[in-house]
Amino acid sequence: GLMLVGAASRPDLFDAVKLQYEMLLQFFNLESIGELCVPSVKDKGDVKKTTAVLKAYEWGKSLKN
Repeated sequence: GLMLVGAASRPDLFDAVKLQYEMLLQFFNLESIGELCVPSVKDKGDVKKTTAVLKAYEWGKSLKN
């Protein structure tokens, strides 16, 4: 899976990394288990204003099954 956090809020912020991720998946013939991309996390505490931590936690729990 792919988890990214960035300070900027541009809609294309994660495009380059996601493209590289997709290329690696194709090269190794793998399937993604998901993506969690969280923009606008610049200052301390910003991530708490999003649902990212809960989503990451739930995603992690789902990997145990």
